This record gives sequence, C-alpha cells and structure tokens, in this order.
Amino acid sequence: MLSIEHLNNLIDKNKKNPAALVDLASSLLEDKTITKDYYELILQAFEQAIKLSPRNMPAIFGRGRVKALLGYISGALLDYNAVIQTRPEIPAAWYRRGLLYFQIKDYKSAVMDFVQTISLDPNFVEGYLVRAYALMNLGSFEDAAHDLNYVIKFETSMSGEALYNRAKCFYNIQRMDLAIKDCDNLLEIGWISTEIYHLRAMAHIHFKDFDKALADYELALQLDSTDENLQYNRGEILKAIEQLKDEVVKDEVV
Repeated sequence: MLSIEHLNNLIDKNKKNPAALVDLASSLLEDKTITKDYYELILQAFEQAIKLSPRNMPAIFGRGRVKALLGYISGALLDYNAVIQTRPEIPAAWYRRGLLYFQIKDYKSAVMDFVQTISLDPNFVEGYLVRAYALMNLGSFEDAAHDLNYVIKFETSMSGEALYNRAKCFYNIQRMDLAIKDCDNLLEIGWISTEIYHLRAMAHIHFKDFDKALADYELALQLDSTDENLQYNRGEILKAIEQLKDEVVKDEVV
C-alpha cells in the first residue's frame, strides 16, 4: 500500500494531468486494504482532475464513490446524477446511486435504479441481489425471491447469501416447504448458524412439526447457549409438545 506521504507526492506530481489523477485515485478505490485516512486524499485527486477537466465523467463518478464512502450522501447523489444525465448507458452509475438510495431507505428509488442497472447489464449479479433486498424492505417478498433465483443461478460467492434470504422470502409468503428446503441446502453447504436453525424451526412450527422444531432449537443453542430468544422459543416448543401429549391422553381416556 502507498504511504500517505507517497500518495501526496504522486498527486502533486500529476496535478496537471487529469487522466493520471483519475487512474491513480480509481486504482486506490479498488484496493481493499486502504483505510479511511486515504479517502480525503483520493477525493482531492478527483477534485483536481475535475478542476482541470470539468466534464470528466470518470472523475465525477469516482468523486461520487469517495463521497459515498465518506458519508457525503447528497454530494455523492449529485455526482451520480451528473454521470447518469450525461452517460445513462453506464450500469455502474445507476447501481451506485441505487446503493445510496438503499442506504437512506428510499427503497422505491433504489429498486428503480437497480431495474436500470439490470436492463443495461443482465449479468450484473449484485444488481439482482440488492434489488431483492430493497424489495424485501418494501414487503415484495415474491418478487425478491425471483431476483434471488438469478443470483443463485449465477453460482457466485453471493449464492449462499442469496439462498438464505430466499428462504426468508419463502417464509414470508407462507411457502414453508421451500423455506425448509433452502435451509437444508444451506446447512449442507456449510452455512451453519443460529439464524438458519431458527428460521427452519419456525417453518416446522407452521406445520406443527414440534419435534423437528425442537431439534433445530437444540442445535441453535449448541452454537449459542446464551441466546435468550432461542431459550424462550425452545421452552415454548416444549410446552406445545407437552400439551399435545395431554390431548392425546384425554382422547384415549374418552
């Protein structure tokens, strides 16, 4: 990683070369190891490039990305708007603006931007994933599940995350059989967590399959024995099982 001093020197050295400034700043944005200390300097590089070349779309887009990382939401939106107005064919601009709308919980606007992202690039997997999240926040679980199908189909590193969220969508649209199936598949591929056991247990409860629900809560508590919510739910399942036993005994007596 470049030191702060070295980065300062590079910006100063290229202060009259907008293309070099954009290349430098953009490459740093893709470096996952940089810390927030670098963002202001990267922003400075983009600002200098825009000062030299006011309609430099890569520089404006990059500035928007840095502003978003720094939490300057309104400024980032203005930059993305400028890029979209000038170069509406760039899917990344719609996607980045959609992420900002999602961040400020304007889910309807986020969905619209992700629609544009995917229409421009049908293989933009992240677009399907975050559109699904926005739809889930809007309560459109069936549409969200449809988007998550695409993410799973692409078989990327996001497939497990998509599978888990599709299970939640199925649960919310009362397709408990499909929710259980997705949870089963998640556990088979090594996605083992209290959340998955809890979700599957809730789906089993819907079918009044209390023994399987109890087994899932037992497994979840093996992962986190201090979770009070899991402990409470396990206790409620035990009560339900005892109640069923009492009803069976009463029926036999009658």
